[in-house]
Amino acid sequence: MTTRRTAEGQRGSLGAKLGSGGEGTIYEVPGRTDLVAKVWKTPDDAKARKLDALLQLTPSVPQQAASRVQMAWPQQALYDSQKETIGFTMQRAER
Repeated sequence: MTTRRTAEGQRGSLGAKLGSGGEGTIYEVPGRTDLVAKVWKTPDDAKARKLDALLQLTPSVPQQAASRVQMAWPQQALYDSQKETIGFTMQRAER
């Protein structure tokens, strides 16, 4: 079981693995059907800095159809037990 921690110190576990790619693995977020978590395969300072910058921005997204995600933007950073950034949550997009 993979555990996570948010910037606010909330701790929890990640749900089922949904898929993986070159950069990381996508997991369900228990209790949140609208979110998924991306955990990087190789966390590093450059990814953490980029994520921090993205979290400071609010993208301008054109009006979207009801319940249709057009952009999965990072919403919250995830940390390991040593408080290292390991990934982020984002809105879940269905295929």
